[in-house]
Amino acid sequence: MQFFYQIRPIASAVIALTATFLIANPAWSRFALVIGNSKYAHAPLVNPANDARSIAQSLRDSGFTVTEVIDQNRDQMKSAVRAFGDLLHTSKQPGVFYFAGHAVQSEWRNYLLPINQNFANAQDVRNNAVDITELTRSFQSAKNGTNIIILDACRDNPFAAANQIPKGLTQMEAPANTFLAYATAPGQTARDAGSGSNGLYTEHLLKEIVKEGVKIEDVFKRVRLNVRLASNGEQIPWENTSLEEDFFFRQPLQPRKRTERDLEEEFEAQLSEWQDVRIARDQKSVEDYLRKYPSGKFSELANHRLERLLAQKEQRDRDITQLQKQMMASANSAVQSPPIPSATASVAVSVVALASVTPAPVPQPVGVLATNAPVFNTAPKPQLVAVVPSAPVAAIPMPLPAPAPVVAAIATVAPPAIPAVIPAVLPAAAVALASIGINPAANPVVIAASSNPQIDGFAPIRQSGIAPGWRVNDALTYRTTERFGTPRVSSAERRAVQVDDDKITTALGNTYDLFGNPLKIQNNFEALTPPQWFIHEYYVGKKWSTRYKRRSFAGGGDSVVTAEMQVVAREQITLPAGQFDAFKVKVQSFNFASDYNNRSESIIWVDAASSKMVASETRTWDRSSRLMNDLRVDLMAFANGVR
Repeated sequence: MQFFYQIRPIASAVIALTATFLIANPAWSRFALVIGNSKYAHAPLVNPANDARSIAQSLRDSGFTVTEVIDQNRDQMKSAVRAFGDLLHTSKQPGVFYFAGHAVQSEWRNYLLPINQNFANAQDVRNNAVDITELTRSFQSAKNGTNIIILDACRDNPFAAANQIPKGLTQMEAPANTFLAYATAPGQTARDAGSGSNGLYTEHLLKEIVKEGVKIEDVFKRVRLNVRLASNGEQIPWENTSLEEDFFFRQPLQPRKRTERDLEEEFEAQLSEWQDVRIARDQKSVEDYLRKYPSGKFSELANHRLERLLAQKEQRDRDITQLQKQMMASANSAVQSPPIPSATASVAVSVVALASVTPAPVPQPVGVLATNAPVFNTAPKPQLVAVVPSAPVAAIPMPLPAPAPVVAAIATVAPPAIPAVIPAVLPAAAVALASIGINPAANPVVIAASSNPQIDGFAPIRQSGIAPGWRVNDALTYRTTERFGTPRVSSAERRAVQVDDDKITTALGNTYDLFGNPLKIQNNFEALTPPQWFIHEYYVGKKWSTRYKRRSFAGGGDSVVTAEMQVVAREQITLPAGQFDAFKVKVQSFNFASDYNNRSESIIWVDAASSKMVASETRTWDRSSRLMNDLRVDLMAFANGVR
């Protein structure tokens, strides 16, 4: 590291020579700047220096040329950032930036804290820390293509300025062709200690970046899952991406274009394992599935199931803790109540029943703007008093009361009900888009204020009036306009009438899963395998896909539907039903059959507050690229059932 700074006066010549060599040798044409600060004078940390060294070595092993900076002051950190930007500008090759240490936010900007500096107030932070915006600007001006920024830097602010600065880091949108990764959600804090010499986040990151042929999105999905589970939901990593090309920390050994047969075999393997997971209904099976297929054809459905299982577990844990406190209070009260009769009995208190309890929403990353966690019936919560005398086991002497009844606290749990009315004959994409209004959603969680100049798609969600989740008699009325050929306009109400454990039935007899993915549409089609058009969380940059088999009732036979989806923006949209703060989702889909195929391009707008569709546009072409239809769907009115 000292050698690096000794050669700073001739750095430009070294960079030029290095870049010339690396451009001629593309296998080595990737760069990384890794910084780890532990030796803070006022608040030292245990792991960042170890984290940085471990990440640097792992990247070297993957073919990166790494600049490693450990325990440096502000000027040294800024010098390293400038030199790194110069190198990217000269080489035009991908860059990775990693930082571990203290970092704080001030006035909607994030700052990396150097060592040997005390921060008495917010102005000290702005004057003496390293603004992460400088790094992103350096990347943008370098015009080098793909860039990755990883911040394991969300520890509590221990400095004097802590009372002036919100905890954690603020939300940032990824600049063009950039992947942003945080150790925890914006506004939250991360653990410094893992199970070994690395912090919790970096510990799991190190396990994933060494795997060959794994896309960066899958790397961080696995990291997020494992960190969340290891921290019992207290730390949930967060990412934002604007990447346009695939990025691998370790390239596939023999990359080749997959054939349709390859894709079908992969799909069948995922389907078989997902069906086993659905039958097993246990948390470990879901976790194992998501680790194997983080971006699989059923991964969004698996994430939804994991959310529910974790919510149930976390609620049970809270209720057990509450019950234990009640038991302790009762025991203390009994022991301290005078007079104590001479005739006492040894009583052991046993918990005999904690039946189904109402699942509570799992804590969500504050950067996630809309989550489709199920919303259940709000029946009065039963008293969790379930204590009875039993045989003595390490008993506490106390007056023997009359036997208390066993209380089986069973909360009524009713998954959301969903209505839908779908035109009789539509292509697969149009049918699916027409049914997007049936997503069950919990109240979204955000922290960023609309005044934050660093964000666009992460501003607070404006409530639309449409209730999140579904109950019987919730209703949405849509108008469908066919704009191709002879214009046709139709309106239909979608009203919820019945909800089962994993299926929703509408007034027309159509069925959907709890996401709102259509399973069977009367006189139209039936999904033979689970689709995942609609998902459990939306945020700008989110990408996902689906592949499933469907059977047409209109003479089309069986076909395979594939689709790629991406949330491309947050915007305001005005409709007959009102003004909505909506996610804009771009969809490209194909429907393949033995005797026909078609492709569709769609835009859908999903209400950010309720995760229900408010509008969509779909154009479909046949195999000869002739336009088949051009549909526009608008929300005309809505009604909320009794909550």
